Amino acid sequence: MALSEDFRLASTYIRQGDKKYAINMDTTQKLQVYGLYKQATEGSCNQPRPLILSFEPGAKWSAWNNLGDMTKEAAQAKYVELITELQPNWRENAKASGIH
Repeated sequence: MALSEDFRLASTYIRQGDKKYAINMDTTQKLQVYGLYKQATEGSCNQPRPLILSFEPGAKWSAWNNLGDMTKEAAQAKYVELITELQPNWRENAKASGIH
């Protein structure tokens, strides 16, 4: 499967996957997934840092901004790698959930 298709499938699985196959992620892992997704779909972060009082937006911004100039393709590969590390059988679960 081509990388961009693998990334599309993985990101759709994370957003829409069947709850019985849900990946339990801690906050750090969720932020990694978020940052890699943003980098893969939008490229390097060019947004101003949110107010310090806003923890969640600030944490998300940092997760994305810390990826620097990573290419979209490298971010897609890292995203798929991370999802595979967290749930090695996610592709089979995606198919079982009707995600193609």
